[in-house]
Amino acid sequence: MSNALDRCTAALGDKNVRAFLHVIGAGESGEQLTELDYRVINGGTHFDAPPWAHPYYGIPTTRGGRASGAFQFLGTTFQRCDEALELDGDFSPASQNVAAVYLMASRGALAAVMRGDLETACHKLAEEWISLPALGMGRVRTIFEAHGGTLAAQDGAGATISPEPIPTTPGAAPRAPAAPQQPEKPMPVLALLQLFGPALAGLIPQIASFLKPQSEVAQRNVGIAQVLVDTIVKTAGAANLQGAVEAMQADPKVKQAVQEAVVTHPDIIGVLEIGGGIKAARDASVVMQNAERPFWYNPMFWVTAAFFPMMYVIIGAVLFTVDATSPSTPDAPFWRVVGFDQATRSGLVNLIVGMVFGGVVGVWFGTSYGSQRKTELTAIAKET
Repeated sequence: MSNALDRCTAALGDKNVRAFLHVIGAGESGEQLTELDYRVINGGTHFDAPPWAHPYYGIPTTRGGRASGAFQFLGTTFQRCDEALELDGDFSPASQNVAAVYLMASRGALAAVMRGDLETACHKLAEEWISLPALGMGRVRTIFEAHGGTLAAQDGAGATISPEPIPTTPGAAPRAPAAPQQPEKPMPVLALLQLFGPALAGLIPQIASFLKPQSEVAQRNVGIAQVLVDTIVKTAGAANLQGAVEAMQADPKVKQAVQEAVVTHPDIIGVLEIGGGIKAARDASVVMQNAERPFWYNPMFWVTAAFFPMMYVIIGAVLFTVDATSPSTPDAPFWRVVGFDQATRSGLVNLIVGMVFGGVVGVWFGTSYGSQRKTELTAIAKET
């Protein structure tokens, strides 16, 4: 048995550590940590056990790996825990518990958990378990105490109570008086976006630049950041951003609906990331064209409006000006003079009409066809 496994197993003897496992479980699988909770696969299904093994052991999420177990270990994360603790691939409830303790220790949060400092513990573990901020500190404290945890608290006069030495056996620390419940403060929207940024960027690539740490775009558009979060949560039908991310990961239809809502929202569209070449532009145009919004929300409408007048002006200049070198027009006014002969004029007209008019019509026809095809597929799906 490894030294790391010895230490993590000993830490499980602490009642605060055991209580905090229920806190994590409340956001990831189930608060009670039943046998079924230890077999959860992200998305709501369950793997068969015994034998107890991670169903996506070592598989990166980019190749289909999914979080599993009571504490939703990614296959690569549990592989790392397994190698450090020498669990021989065992994914039983006992191994999941000790692996969760190992992750607490890896994030430098185990001491805070053991002394009941929940705010410090949740702050350090927010990137490991993104459900912790979504639970809110009020609920975290309630679950922690309901399962026997002891809070690091203050007495009625407000004097800080010195925490007991970190206990290593059950019941070693006396219960401190509970701190008065403070009004729960919602997490700032920019912090919330940065916390869920990696997951959201993978689900909605167009907003990737908005989710970068210390993004200047986000800093300048805090109001739009709030609109973005509200749009994602509302469209996903979730209670919070954590629930929306999980819903999009579990259901492609929810993911598509959220993508459409985000890229067509009039307040958000101005900060979308532009890139991906012709295919990305075409895909984005199809999404906007198919959305239940007026046509003027589609950027292609404004591109068309900008280019068509330009086309008419150039064609007018080519057709209705004269060549001053021609014997028939030696006294033409300066504003009608242009040095194009007849062959050049014909070539320019063909080029302009072919490129501008043909290109714009082609894009509109393509997106209209996509919209019609979507309507047909929807009708077929309803019939079947």
